[in-house]
Amino acid sequence: MDELGTNRGLKPVLFVSFAAFFLLSGYEFVRSPSNTLFQKAYGAENFALVMSFLPVMLIIAVGGYNLLLTRLKPKKTLLLITLLSAVLIAGCQQAIAHGFVAAAAILYLL
Repeated sequence: MDELGTNRGLKPVLFVSFAAFFLLSGYEFVRSPSNTLFQKAYGAENFALVMSFLPVMLIIAVGGYNLLLTRLKPKKTLLLITLLSAVLIAGCQQAIAHGFVAAAAILYLL
């Protein structure tokens, strides 16, 4: 504890806890509906096909994230990735609502 009676180690722990909460709940909020939307658009028999693209998407995502971390540093990277994710999810939702079924596969991979 410092002279103000606060524990400086608590703030980072809370931020990490909130980040973990949003990561886990956000994953579940997107994954379940994207499974349903993909199945409705393409059928359950095509899950193996779309899942075969997951390693490629993962390599692209991790490579891009690494590039952003080295160029923008963590704070700006987190902000940019959060905004980009929100825009992509909202864009896929709008595309699906307007009949662009390929967006269901993109959302599933996202």
